[in-house]
Amino acid sequence: MANIDGMSKLMSDNLENNKFHAWRFRMKNFLMGKGYWKYIEGDNENALQLPKRNRTADQLRVYEEWNQGAKKVMYWLFVSIHDIMIGHIQDPKTPKEAWNSLITLYETNKGTKIAT
Repeated sequence: MANIDGMSKLMSDNLENNKFHAWRFRMKNFLMGKGYWKYIEGDNENALQLPKRNRTADQLRVYEEWNQGAKKVMYWLFVSIHDIMIGHIQDPKTPKEAWNSLITLYETNKGTKIAT
């Protein structure tokens, strides 16, 4: 099967300790190309909030669209890293939090082997 969207390349080159910068470059460009980088930048972060009462149809639509996009980004992050790394991003509630967890982990441990 042809690699239409580049995801198979990301999955075949899972994030490893010594490939972080290449992984980050590929993943950022993949998400930008798909139009989902906004979930990492946080441009759409407030869409998570949905009023408990008196919701409008438009608010519900925006909320559902944001959640669907966020789930896609989280899935792409999960499948592009090794299983032993999942613990580092399984608790964050947003793609931005998951991304920042990985950035912090790898930039803090630059030059050292990360204990997983």
